[in-house]
Amino acid sequence: MDPNTPTVDWGRPFFPKTLFSNQELLKTNTTSWWKIVLLLVVNISLIAAPFFMARFQTKAEDVFFYMPGLEGALESLYRQEVPCQITDGQMTCLSVGGTSRDFGDYRVYFLPEDSADIPTDRSRIVFRKTDVVFDYVAPDPVDNYTLTGTWRLLDTMDFAHINRTDLHWEHLTEAEFYAMVNGTFVQSILNSTLPDYLAMIYLTQFVQTILYSLLMSVLLMAANFRRPTRRLRYGSSLRYVVVGITGPALLAAVVGLISTTIGTILWSAVYAVRMILLYSTINKFKGTL
Repeated sequence: MDPNTPTVDWGRPFFPKTLFSNQELLKTNTTSWWKIVLLLVVNISLIAAPFFMARFQTKAEDVFFYMPGLEGALESLYRQEVPCQITDGQMTCLSVGGTSRDFGDYRVYFLPEDSADIPTDRSRIVFRKTDVVFDYVAPDPVDNYTLTGTWRLLDTMDFAHINRTDLHWEHLTEAEFYAMVNGTFVQSILNSTLPDYLAMIYLTQFVQTILYSLLMSVLLMAANFRRPTRRLRYGSSLRYVVVGITGPALLAAVVGLISTTIGTILWSAVYAVRMILLYSTINKFKGTL
């Protein structure tokens, strides 16, 4: 940096005020880079929060709603006492491996050698060695629904002994028992991929936020266009972009607790407005930031 370049030194910024005040945000132009990097990580977590909430709020009941007939198919499967069990996260079948059977509205495939050969024109459940795939084929393709998961959370499950007597649930009615088993089974499949899903969400938001920040920092540099004196250094621009994310991201995270749909789109809209207002503030500033 040229020592003759005029800079701004208003003292340390009051961080809570930077969440909504662009004047306070301008004071972050000398904030240490390690703090900026740490804040970026926090911002990405806030942006990802509504997506996390949407995934956490997905329950077995939602799957049954989007996959009509699945509960009945699973109940029929249990009643047939299929000789398959799960051990150490893997399914083994004594006599039905490589075969398929119809249970209610679904065709169940047991340990197929090649899943690519399975017809896709009807609803199906594919029991593979280490994972399971549920596919609902709706009359309108837009309503098709797929759920995949692993056997990780279902160790020791034996499909030949899913009944009230063997599991010591005689105090429940048949309907209550199968509703409980179905809910536990499908919820376990949902939760089996939760760590991977959350990691994928965070990684996706990490990449998107980094690219978005770099783009916005370059766009803010337009404040120097056709100016005899440079108003904005790139280091300051990048700091403003990262710190400026926090307020909209925090708002989106809070709203996401109530409405995940609104929360997922809120931060980018509010952030875009804030950057427009920040650009206007920078243009009015006299000196170099």
